Amino acid sequence: MKSSLLIVAASAVLATAGPVNNDKRALEVVWVDDIVTVTVTKEVTPTSSVFVENKPSPKPTTEAPKPAPKPEEKAAPKPAAAAAQPSAQPSAQPAPKPAPKPQSQPAPPKPVIEVPKITVPGVTVTVNPPKDNGNQGGNDYQRAVLNAHNGHRSQHSASALSWSDDLANKAAANANKCVFAHDSSGQNLASFGSTGDLGSAADAAAKGVSDQWYKEISDFHYFGQPNPTQDFEKWGHFTQVVWKGSQQVGCATVKCPAGTVLGFPSMYTVCNYAPAGNFAGQYANNVKPLSG
Repeated sequence: MKSSLLIVAASAVLATAGPVNNDKRALEVVWVDDIVTVTVTKEVTPTSSVFVENKPSPKPTTEAPKPAPKPEEKAAPKPAAAAAQPSAQPSAQPAPKPAPKPQSQPAPPKPVIEVPKITVPGVTVTVNPPKDNGNQGGNDYQRAVLNAHNGHRSQHSASALSWSDDLANKAAANANKCVFAHDSSGQNLASFGSTGDLGSAADAAAKGVSDQWYKEISDFHYFGQPNPTQDFEKWGHFTQVVWKGSQQVGCATVKCPAGTVLGFPSMYTVCNYAPAGNFAGQYANNVKPLSG
C-alpha cells in the first residue's frame, strides 16, 4: 500500500465593507478559526510471528522458612459460677436444757476441841487448861519466863517485859493442842523431849527461851538493816525475844505424849508477845546489837 498525504490549507478572509463617513465607529476585529482534522493512514507490512515458550522459572531447591506459628491466645477460663449456697435456714433445735444449779453443801460442823485424857503405857497424863489465868507453875513459872527474857533483853538495850494473863491464856489454848504450829503472829514455840524425867514447866520454859530462841543470835548478821529478808526461820525467835517494841509476854508449857509434838514425851512451850515483833522495815530500830 502506498501512503498519500493530503494537505488542506484554510485561510480566513477579512472583509471590510461600507463607506467611510464622519461618524466615529469602533473597530471590531473578528477572528474565525476553522479547525481541520487530518487523518494519516500508514500501511504496515506484516511480519512472521515467532512463538517463544515462556517457561516458568525453576523453583528454588531451598524452601523458604515457614513463618513461626503465632502463639495461641487461650482465653482465660471463666470463673466457675459459685455454687449456689442454700439459704441458711436454722434447723429447729431443741432448746438447751438449763445447767443444773449446784446444790449447796451443808457447812461442815465446827470442830469441837476437847481436852482428852491421853493414856501412854506406864504413864497416865491428864492435860487440863490452866486454872490460874494461864500461869502454869504459879509465880515460879512467871518468874522463870520473865527472868529468862529480861536477862537477854537488857544486853540489847531493850526494856523489861511484864506478864500478861490474857496472852498466857491464849498461849495455853494453843499449847494444849499438842500440835507444833503457830496460831497467831508475835508468837514463839519451843519443845524438847526425853524418855526420862522431863522436869518442871518453869525449867522447860526457861530452857526454851535461852537454849533455843536466844541461841539463834549466831545466825543473825543483819544488825542495823531495816528489812533483812534471808533465813528468817533461823533467827526469827531471837529477834522477837529482844524486840524493843514488845512490852508484855504470856506463856504456857504443857507436857505432851509421844507421837504428838515429838516422837517421845515432850514439854511444849508457847509464848505470845504484845505488841508483836518482827515487822518488816523496823528491824534496825528494834533489834540492837549486844551492848556490852
